[in-house]
Amino acid sequence: MKSKMITRRARQTKGPVTLISKQEFLLRGYTALGDDDCKTDKWMTICEDHGHVEGHQTLENARFFASRPLQWCAWCREDAAN
Repeated sequence: MKSKMITRRARQTKGPVTLISKQEFLLRGYTALGDDDCKTDKWMTICEDHGHVEGHQTLENARFFASRPLQWCAWCREDAAN
């Protein structure tokens, strides 16, 4: 993966989701790491519509969840329910 940050539209919600390495995440000045479990994660997904950050141990997991924000962003789930 050349870029350490990619923003795409999620299939489930059509909203933008960013996939970013933790190193790039911190270099860009982000400080909110979501829940405490993100401290050891190497990859992050960010729901750009709601600002929710979710951490992932592997790039493979981050890619999987980037297209499925309903599984990790409570606000996306709430929007989809309405």
